[in-house]
Amino acid sequence: MNKLAKVTIASGMALIVGFSGFGASEASAAKATAKNLYKKVEVSVDYGRQELDFEFEVKSNGRVEVEFENDFTRKKLRGAAAQTEIDKAFATYNVTGKTRAQIVNHILKTYKLSTRYQEFDFEAKLKNNKRVAFEIER
Repeated sequence: MNKLAKVTIASGMALIVGFSGFGASEASAAKATAKNLYKKVEVSVDYGRQELDFEFEVKSNGRVEVEFENDFTRKKLRGAAAQTEIDKAFATYNVTGKTRAQIVNHILKTYKLSTRYQEFDFEAKLKNNKRVAFEIER
């Protein structure tokens, strides 16, 4: 049984956290990948004419669907190549306990993007069913 709690932090950020029953297991692998920490990650950073968009999702059958598009570097990837790009930011970075600003700065720094975005959308569902989501519009 999953329960969601919405926590509002002083900065105005709404953080939605999911709680589930005991017994959630963490995958272990020799190589760190986003799949070890996350069930799903969606990021969209919009600059008007250009954007960074990617989505990573582990399906219930274990199959991973992943897409990565960066207009600044003209990379449009799927599969293993897209996974490699997403792992740059999320293979070892756990968003639990991080502020919205920390998450935004981590992504912008990882992909060498400007802080002058128009919209920033973020959603992550971790293996332990915690969910972090926010949207920033300027």
